[in-house]
Amino acid sequence: ERTDPAPTAELREVLDRELNGLPDAYRAAVVACDLEGSTRAEAAGRLGWSEGTVASRLARGRALLADRLARRGLALPAAGRAVALDAGLG
Repeated sequence: ERTDPAPTAELREVLDRELNGLPDAYRAAVVACDLEGSTRAEAAGRLGWSEGTVASRLARGRALLADRLARRGLALPAAGRAVALDAGLG
């Protein structure tokens, strides 16, 4: 069964727009860990933050992204966001 690629492209566009709308520190944590697959320790070393700072900014960034997506009528659970983000954003 074929699926229409338009919803995926549209979803990526919305995710990209909302991710880019996050404050820099939160976006950096989400990009490093969720898009690039870095561990918190790896992200901390690269970003010059403590691991705890990465963890808190990642949690806050994910929550802000979820809120932004919910306002657009997209209620993706964390696993769904990770899959959607991994599908080609960045």
